[in-house]
Amino acid sequence: MQTKMKELMITVIGAGPSGNYFAYLLSKKGYKVQVFEENSRIGVPVQCTGLISEEINRIARPPRECILNRIKKARIISPGKVEARVELKENIVVDRAAFDLSLSEKAALEGAEYYLSTRFEKLERAGRGYLLRMRGKGQSTFRSDYVIGADGPLSTVAKEAGMYGNRKFFTGMQITAKYSNSNEIEFHLQKGGISWIVPIDEESARIGVAFEKDANKEFNAFLKKVFGDKYRKKASEKKVAGLIPKFSPFQRVEKRSIFLLGDAATQVKATTMGGIVPGMKAAEALSAAIQGGASYTIRYLAKVFPDLYASFVVRRIIDRCSPDEIDRLVTLMGEKKVKDVLLANSRDRMLPLGLKAMANEPKLLYFLKRI
Repeated sequence: MQTKMKELMITVIGAGPSGNYFAYLLSKKGYKVQVFEENSRIGVPVQCTGLISEEINRIARPPRECILNRIKKARIISPGKVEARVELKENIVVDRAAFDLSLSEKAALEGAEYYLSTRFEKLERAGRGYLLRMRGKGQSTFRSDYVIGADGPLSTVAKEAGMYGNRKFFTGMQITAKYSNSNEIEFHLQKGGISWIVPIDEESARIGVAFEKDANKEFNAFLKKVFGDKYRKKASEKKVAGLIPKFSPFQRVEKRSIFLLGDAATQVKATTMGGIVPGMKAAEALSAAIQGGASYTIRYLAKVFPDLYASFVVRRIIDRCSPDEIDRLVTLMGEKKVKDVLLANSRDRMLPLGLKAMANEPKLLYFLKRI
């Protein structure tokens, strides 16, 4: 059975972290994998802060040359300017273009075949497999037995397969600018989104926001808060913007032999808008499902969904809290018994982290009424 499976062609659309990591996992086991990327360079354009929790080291440790910074402290700030200073397990800031490229190189070394500047456009059934229509140089039609959509929040694969659904988005906007700092992450909790400052080194940082509504207004307001009257000049410095899918508990991730990964499957934390770790965990679940013949949906629900759903619940709570309640929440996060939980647990494991925090500080149970 395994030998027969390895004769099948597996196609990945999108060469981001989840797509590349999945290609690596299957290629390493001897499967035939082809990866299509619409851009001419892997990892470009960059539309990501590059902040990843220590959980990444269990999955695929980034090469040293991809790491820009290491951070162990954070400030969580409420709209009322209440602050909680917490210590974290080591977070890293990566050069996303270099990180994505390193994953693709690992996959290629194991035999995955890459096609750049090739855009996926249409999918048609062909016997038990599919014909994929591409736009790019050279061949325009490819046959595949499995199709993996790792093609971002507006996933064409999801649309072609009827799995796109009624998804919603945050709009993320970010600059990279000179900014003297003490190597602490800043998370500003707000209704409808989040603002952040992520240091790259002592003299520069990535500063941005992600909101469901009025993102440009929130972006300019945050820059004004950070830089004062100079914010207009700063607003154009190495600015990037993009859509971030809002995690949907009802998102379908497989249909026949078509599967969704990463942003294409809305596998993004609703608290910090990070999707690298959950997307790569989902790649592990899908890889195991194809090798073992089990359901990807079941493996995804067991391995990835609980922490994404917990983040979704936390986001819902924040969105339904009054400003005074957010102040109170941040005050509790600054208490030692909660800070100890934050230090001991990965923020990518939101379900156990949240349960332990409530066990240590029962006052947090108050916020469950906002679900």
